[in-house]
Amino acid sequence: MNQSLFRSRYAIVAILALAALIAVLAFSKADFGVVGARSHGLRLWTGSIALACMLLALGYVLRKYMHKYGYSPEFRLKVPIIKLEQAETRISEIRRQILKGQLSTRKEVESLVSRALREVGVQRIVRVEVAEGASGGPKFTLKVGKAFPFGKAAKWLHLHLYISVAFAFAVWVHGGTGWDSPLGAVLLGFSTIVLVTGVIGIFLWAFGPAWLTNRERDLSIEEAFVLREGFSRKLAELREKMEPDLRAVLDDVSAKGADRDQRARVLLAAMPAADTARRIQLQDALVLGGQLQRVESEFKLLWRTRLGFMAWRAVHLPAALFLSIAVVVHMISIAVY
Repeated sequence: MNQSLFRSRYAIVAILALAALIAVLAFSKADFGVVGARSHGLRLWTGSIALACMLLALGYVLRKYMHKYGYSPEFRLKVPIIKLEQAETRISEIRRQILKGQLSTRKEVESLVSRALREVGVQRIVRVEVAEGASGGPKFTLKVGKAFPFGKAAKWLHLHLYISVAFAFAVWVHGGTGWDSPLGAVLLGFSTIVLVTGVIGIFLWAFGPAWLTNRERDLSIEEAFVLREGFSRKLAELREKMEPDLRAVLDDVSAKGADRDQRARVLLAAMPAADTARRIQLQDALVLGGQLQRVESEFKLLWRTRLGFMAWRAVHLPAALFLSIAVVVHMISIAVY
């Protein structure tokens, strides 16, 4: 089970949001869902909180897809390899100073590391974590990793979850009685769908990878995908080089299904012994086809398992999109009327 999400420090966001909204309720002496109806000021405040929470939740989506589709500014933060080597040399020198006892405080080490990265010019893409060393070892340890100027996607996912909890409370307090108007019903309805599917998604996210791991046998889903793509490409390239009659034989064998291997052996045995080049070509294509078939079968099994715990996104993502559009319409209507 993936438990990291439930041990996140961002849980405090949801706790503070709940405490703040309870305080608002206590101050206004109103019931849940009618605060907005009783006070114009509270309606604006709770609406603003809900909007801010939604924008922060959408921040995770932006952070995720800006990397997936390669338009993140982080991809332009490149430095020559020699600078990375220079940075490693400087960090190694700091490690030697630690071993010699020349650096006595953590703040001193962090300052020296920061200056080294800055002087080399890699401070935007390299991050060094300074930690207390184990007993009997160096006083401090340095862990070098990649810097994430916009934060790690995993941390954004944590924020996405807990800020969405705060969003739920804000929407509940802001417009819980708004079902009597068409736009209010749309806003509350899609908010409910997004929240419910999100909760389902969180628990599937926690347990789903374990289900997938249990189904994996010789290959992981990533390995099966790579092999499937590789075998498909090689088979297509080899097929293009084959003469039309051999290509027809290959297609006929591939379509036979269960008795494919037996038919392939019969066809190979029937080919003239002197036709060595064509024989090897067909044999290679048949072997590639068999490997592709086995990998394809494994990949489909794993992919169906993955789809099983990712299917909630088919509802969650369109609902979130429609909710965002409805919120924009809601804000425009407020500004106009």
